[in-house]
Amino acid sequence: MRGAVVHAQRAGPATNVHAQSLPRERLLEDPLAEIARDGEPITSQVLTGLFTCSKKVQSQADILSGDYIVKLKRETMDGIEAAIRREGHIVGKGGFLVGAKAILDLLNKGKRNRLTFD
Repeated sequence: MRGAVVHAQRAGPATNVHAQSLPRERLLEDPLAEIARDGEPITSQVLTGLFTCSKKVQSQADILSGDYIVKLKRETMDGIEAAIRREGHIVGKGGFLVGAKAILDLLNKGKRNRLTFD
């Protein structure tokens, strides 16, 4: 039996991690890090809602860039979580699609050309 092949070029830290700085000083260029302010945690409801919503409208737009990320940044994490709870109360159940629908409603607020699920 042979062991696993290890590629030495792949070993090492990620390219965007600054090993000399403290964790709070690291530069995060992830869109989710832009939405969360001052180290706010991103709940699983918000994370799964964003993921499901981005997959459902993938052919129309990238909701994690451009105007859409700006709109989500204006909403606080509390605002996004409240929209998901509100949608859950209206529908009467929870789940991935309920969170995605709530985020889609936030993104469509005030838009003439609205995004829809494929």
